[in-house]
Amino acid sequence: MTTQEEGENDIPLRTGDDGCSGADSAGDTGGTVREVPPEEADARARRLPVRRAQWARAAPWQAFWTGVAFALIGGIMALPRFADAVLPHILNPEDPARLQEIMPGVPLSHLLAWPDRLLDALILLQEMRAPVRLGVTVLMAGIGLRLLIGVINPTFRLFGPGHWEWRTGSRLDLLLIVLEVRQLRKAGIVLLGTGLPVGLLLWAMRSLAAYIPAVTPDGRPGLLWALRLGVLGATLWLGMHCHGLAGHFNRPRLHWPRGNLSNLLMTGALCGLTAGLLLHHLAPPLLEPRLTLYQTLGTFHRGYFAELAGGYFAAWAGTGFAIGALLYALGRPCLTIRQRGLLLGWALPGCLLAWAAERPFTPQALAARLDITPAVLQGIALPYTPRMPAGGVPNTRKATQELARRLGLTQRPGTLSREVLILDSSVRVARQNLLADDGLLVDDETVRKVRDFLQRRRYRSALSWVATRYLYNAACVRFRITDAIAACLDDQEYGPHMIRTAPPLREMLFTCAASPENLALLNRLADGQRFVYPDRESLRMMGDLYRRFGVGDRALQWYRRAEMPRTFLNRIRAERPMFHQGRIEGRILLNGRPLAGTPVGAIPIRLNGLPPDLEARLLNASDMIAPSYLPPGRLPRFDAYRTICASSVTDAAGAFTLQHLVEGEYLLAIALPASDRLRQWKQERLLLPRIVLNYTTPRVSVGTIRLEAVP
Repeated sequence: MTTQEEGENDIPLRTGDDGCSGADSAGDTGGTVREVPPEEADARARRLPVRRAQWARAAPWQAFWTGVAFALIGGIMALPRFADAVLPHILNPEDPARLQEIMPGVPLSHLLAWPDRLLDALILLQEMRAPVRLGVTVLMAGIGLRLLIGVINPTFRLFGPGHWEWRTGSRLDLLLIVLEVRQLRKAGIVLLGTGLPVGLLLWAMRSLAAYIPAVTPDGRPGLLWALRLGVLGATLWLGMHCHGLAGHFNRPRLHWPRGNLSNLLMTGALCGLTAGLLLHHLAPPLLEPRLTLYQTLGTFHRGYFAELAGGYFAAWAGTGFAIGALLYALGRPCLTIRQRGLLLGWALPGCLLAWAAERPFTPQALAARLDITPAVLQGIALPYTPRMPAGGVPNTRKATQELARRLGLTQRPGTLSREVLILDSSVRVARQNLLADDGLLVDDETVRKVRDFLQRRRYRSALSWVATRYLYNAACVRFRITDAIAACLDDQEYGPHMIRTAPPLREMLFTCAASPENLALLNRLADGQRFVYPDRESLRMMGDLYRRFGVGDRALQWYRRAEMPRTFLNRIRAERPMFHQGRIEGRILLNGRPLAGTPVGAIPIRLNGLPPDLEARLLNASDMIAPSYLPPGRLPRFDAYRTICASSVTDAAGAFTLQHLVEGEYLLAIALPASDRLRQWKQERLLLPRIVLNYTTPRVSVGTIRLEAVP
């Protein structure tokens, strides 16, 4: 091919030629570089509009892929910081083998089923040593620098074609990829010559930190970083641009820019400043404050992780894409102003992506989506720390008042209570508070509003715990154990507060009546689409629960999954189903008239099939409801009534029936109307022996209980 033919077919779509470098393309293949005569330079200048059109056909896609590359670089460099921030909210810092707030031996919501590969990757990133992190950072910065140099000087190549030659001198026609040592040497000389004075200048700029912040309060790069990037951009354009010191990289000599000096410095500074401003406004802030806010919602789970990770990396990707597209549009040589303006349009999708990714995490959005407001945050009694995972949740009076204000709930000042009579070998009277937390009324309308609020928010609210606590307390106060189990189970499934609701849920399922409603809740807990069972103890717990409900075949299925011994399975298969059809009947008269519409409950003091830790608790169940001593003005806790395993409301004749009781011993609890105070009773009519239910005595009638009271 002749020199003229080479010049005519030299299309600047190739990376190795910029179309305006003033050197012949023979240098691209390692040939002899010659000076271009003035006549040929004029001919190339006349062909420049055509060459610019060829650039325009390829430039949009090159700008796009440059943005994608910068987006990937930003995401990769953010990975270790993301792992450092998130992992303490997932794993226990003192025992990394345990999840935060997770009790061993209990089922977990599917939201807490963390994939092992994800945890392994996060642990690997967190445990990366400082030299490795520095190496990854330098590698990513080097790749970004290589891309940027390729943008502003298309003649730069890191690798080039070569041929294999035998020692005898014969040449094998096999193309290989070889390192362009000559170009690397020239690039190193330029970087060293321009980098040393710039390094001194950047070091001197440290004094500006007292006046211009280097980092914003939320962790974003400050304006000082924009100035630094402006200085670096001007230096890079001066040294590496095809019209700068480097010139054509296939030419051994440096090129003095002469008349292009001011343009190069201004363009480079503009690109650096713009990139710094994009980082300042679009880069995501530090994750730690945002993670602490999410702890107000309860146990950190996969749903919150997906939200935060998606927003964090989408913001970095959008910021990186916008910076890459901007650098290409402003830095690529031989483009018209119109073409650069069109290419700048690629930066707009990146900016929109970063803005949209951060929009859900603004204070206004968090207040609207998750009820995270300053008023709610004031209701946090114990700040969150990874070593104190139960903290950080709004649970004080201020949080409850905020819930009442939002839902229009009625708050009564003072106290409203009633007497609860426990019939045992000695009659005891307890005072029960009828106002829930901070004066909220316990009635059906308030319960409905609170439940609707949780469902409307999908249990993702900073007020979800005070709302769940109200539902749980209201159910316990009214002796509705099924509603209390449902409140805890809903919380476990949709917005877990594991350390708060897992213990009472386990206890109530082991002590409640074996009613169809409670069995339906147990079946829901056994749904593998909703819950997971992380260890053998949780599988055995499910088998024990089905066994006490009298469902032997389901119990055997769970015992097999728990890999229980064959002898144990044979014993369970041969034994009689646990008794679960107990029944207690009676009638209550108040002042000689039937007491209608009052709750009556059964308090178990001994049950078969209980775990050892719950056996001791049941022995003291009545003492929790009616303690021998309480400070003046204090009433028993609401959850003291969760030991009432079954309840009934007396009918118009004052009759009640407690059904589906499992084998064990029971006491009776009777709630009097709030306006009545017990005056006197005849001991022989109120003292009841402990009620024992089993296959031998499946039904017990306590007869008529006569009470006398005054308003």
